Amino acid sequence: MTPLDLESLRAIELNLADELNRVCRAHGLTCFLAYGSLIGALRHGGFIPWDDDMDFVMLRDQYETLLANFDRWRSGEQFLLTSYHDGRTLFPFAKLIDARTCVREQFIRKDVATGVWVDVFPLDDVETGGSGVLTRRAKRAFASAARIGLARSFQMADPAIGSSRVVKVAKRLACPIAHRLDGVKLSRRVDEAARRAGGDGEGEALFVADITAEGNCEKLFSKSLFSEAVDVAFEGKVFTAPIRSDEFLTVQYGDWRTPPPEDARSAHVFKAFVRDGFSIEEVIAGSDVV
Repeated sequence: MTPLDLESLRAIELNLADELNRVCRAHGLTCFLAYGSLIGALRHGGFIPWDDDMDFVMLRDQYETLLANFDRWRSGEQFLLTSYHDGRTLFPFAKLIDARTCVREQFIRKDVATGVWVDVFPLDDVETGGSGVLTRRAKRAFASAARIGLARSFQMADPAIGSSRVVKVAKRLACPIAHRLDGVKLSRRVDEAARRAGGDGEGEALFVADITAEGNCEKLFSKSLFSEAVDVAFEGKVFTAPIRSDEFLTVQYGDWRTPPPEDARSAHVFKAFVRDGFSIEEVIAGSDVV
């Protein structure tokens, strides 16, 4: 396999984001640029200089429509929308990957690998009372997703690597047990818990949250943020963002306009490759031969 440098990695991610954007626009769906990618668009006009991935969010009903139909709508077989539904990933959210690539993350078990990706996170309705406070049912859903998500993180973790001595000890104790669990079932249970946060669905939800990945009950977004979309520039391309992006990012990060100090600037730790039989040039060019 041929290693990918950061420039090539980002070029492949932009191809993936283009495909996601094209499919959604063609079929009346909206995928919103989010998190670090949205900060990058508004603060840097593209990737945050020390970042190496792209993130999107979608309202749950549109997310499910995309999952159900992507294989029919995609422009080439190199694009795979992986999810636990088909067992192609152990994450409780979707990843759009280029099948001609391979990524090995430092803290993840070496037998768990995916391709270069962009993340697609579902935003789930959250049931709140009249005062805007989470109902007991919604709190239980968040707690369940967090508990199962912790087990899932140990199930995927490489016990030989840890960010601190405490983490390494915890992994040595928990990973041998967690590795015997079914990662697909754990991701399904996280996803099912996330859906329960909306209650019985009879009332109109005022808030949504990224429960499958974030799972923080204090980070609730007004659903009205996603009632309209605006175009934003990212590396010379145009993607869709929430109508009030500043509010979205403030809820998530607080002061997002000020870059963090250099010692707090982190990126994913992984190695990315083009699989044997393909060249970096043809993968970046978007050839659909697989």
